[in-house]
Amino acid sequence: MNMNVRISQSSEGMERLGPILAVFGLATQQKFEVFKAQATRAKELVDLGLLTRQFVADRFSQIAGNKGLTDEVGLDEVQNVLGEIFRAHPVQICSGLDMVRMSDVVPAEIEFLWPGRLARGKAHTLAGAGGLGKSTLLYGLAACASTGDKWPDGADGCEPGDVIVLSSEDDIADTIAPRLIAAGADMSRVFVVRSVQDEDGRRSFNLQIDLARLELEIKRLPNVVMVILDPITSYLGPVDSHRNAEVRAVLDPLNEFASRTRTVLLANNHFSKAAGPANARILGSVAFVNASRAAFIVTADEQDETRRLFIPSKSNIGPLGTGLAYRIEGCLIDHAGKSIPTSRIMWESAPVTISADAALAAAEGSASGGQSSRGEAEDFLRDMLAAGPMPAKEVKAEATEAGITAKVLRTAREKLVEVQKSGMHGGWVWALRRCPNGGEDAQGAYFRNGASSAPSGHLPGGDND
Repeated sequence: MNMNVRISQSSEGMERLGPILAVFGLATQQKFEVFKAQATRAKELVDLGLLTRQFVADRFSQIAGNKGLTDEVGLDEVQNVLGEIFRAHPVQICSGLDMVRMSDVVPAEIEFLWPGRLARGKAHTLAGAGGLGKSTLLYGLAACASTGDKWPDGADGCEPGDVIVLSSEDDIADTIAPRLIAAGADMSRVFVVRSVQDEDGRRSFNLQIDLARLELEIKRLPNVVMVILDPITSYLGPVDSHRNAEVRAVLDPLNEFASRTRTVLLANNHFSKAAGPANARILGSVAFVNASRAAFIVTADEQDETRRLFIPSKSNIGPLGTGLAYRIEGCLIDHAGKSIPTSRIMWESAPVTISADAALAAAEGSASGGQSSRGEAEDFLRDMLAAGPMPAKEVKAEATEAGITAKVLRTAREKLVEVQKSGMHGGWVWALRRCPNGGEDAQGAYFRNGASSAPSGHLPGGDND
């Protein structure tokens, strides 16, 4: 018996089944007596005609396997319990295997919402350090999905659809709403899940026990195309996010959920503090990356501290593709006669070709200053300029060849170098300061706190030097 039962169940029956199943996710130790009692409660929904016998039997057989009851008491005992509960209507107890004959499968192509990047029916991950605008970026993507506007890379938009957002970190009124408005979203198509209401009161959404509730809402709405979890770690329930098996037990059903609902599932996550490749940096277990069909990272641009990079780090749905660059722009929205400050994403049109690993390594090397990297850059400048001033472009070219990033070089330059203009029509040249920490140089000018004698109107470190 295939556990993905195709018989349509009533909305009321599914809603009433949710609290019955919830006890299995909330209990710290599953008890067989609880299993029997809850199965008996579910049988009442069958007697009311709200659910089919086979559907309920399959769900409880699946629960017995997932929660270890089958291993503890044996499959025969589970079958006996369910057979006794449904004795007036014998049922077929499933083996727990969802198996399909491949000759019955109709091949299909991947359906993209954002061509080449976000696919319907698939789970995706977005990850990065805090402060890079990940949530604002997600609200921008939600806006595109809700209006059918072009995507950030210029690709044609999709048919306008509904978006469901689960956000545990942002306030709905003063953060989410203004950002959505600033991004141009169709606010009538965006829905935010605030909490779950069950027989015990209000509580947070839990992926282990509330997916059926979310699926009911998706069926109720006319055309849900995207579901955002921000961040996903807030909705895992009682699991250790660093244990692969526990996390996979929660995430694997998400792919099935996305497939059934034909939605783009987009999960936000954070970076750990450990070093390493981009995908290894995603907080928690490797299961977060492995369960996603595509993953993207956001990182700072090591050459421009106001610029951010959005780069694919994994793709099982097509070629990895190129990234994009963006900046976070502050703006005002007008609502009910009030000007409300908020922020939005401003995308650049040119593609970013650097890999996720290289971009992350470069950004982290420059952000930390990389003490060894800074020291190497300072030694490089002392050696290069020991014989006298050199053209800035030549020094930069040599530094690039030596593997010194632009930001690390700029930090070392601000400490050691005097930037000068070579005549009225000449280019910029760099020369070592005589007294980097304050004092008089050979030209008779004083330098303190990194100031230089560049002519007025020119800023060292800009395009001119």
